[in-house]
Amino acid sequence: SYSLHREAARYVDGKIIKDLSLMNRDLGKIIIIDTDPNCFELQPDNAIGMKPWDGKPDDKLIKLIPLLEYIAAQPNIKDIRPIIRTFEDKFAIPEEFHQRELKLREDFKKEYELKKKSSRGNWALKLLGLQPMGSSSSLSGGSLKQDDEPKMYIDLIREEGQRQYKSYLKFLEERGQ
Repeated sequence: SYSLHREAARYVDGKIIKDLSLMNRDLGKIIIIDTDPNCFELQPDNAIGMKPWDGKPDDKLIKLIPLLEYIAAQPNIKDIRPIIRTFEDKFAIPEEFHQRELKLREDFKKEYELKKKSSRGNWALKLLGLQPMGSSSSLSGGSLKQDDEPKMYIDLIREEGQRQYKSYLKFLEERGQ
């Protein structure tokens, strides 16, 4: 009900340009995903570009999910435009986000390992069955076994989303469409 079609576009200099302001929504909360850069010329900071589909199976849209999950999971994001503006190539956003996430995971793991090493010397607390502040359970938001990897906030959000999706599929299966 809030999609833009030809009637919500402007024809300027032989180009069709979509005007997101016609959606009567806060532009800070709108993302346009399009294959034609002319379509998002009026609001480039709201745009994620995609290569046109060539008819072959691919996962281009699937690769957008982590970025969209991240944006949706952040309660303090009031405007997505500054986030999208940080990406240099509108058509490489999923790949660039993936690289940023890998770097963040690397930094998170390093920080986790440092805190884990510093907590090893706390034998008195361990003897009492207590965990020092900043230990593995407080780093990940839950309890970890010795060999488990810590989970970042976005991992917990993804797991919850997957649980809800499976629950929804089960609901449909039990009650029909």
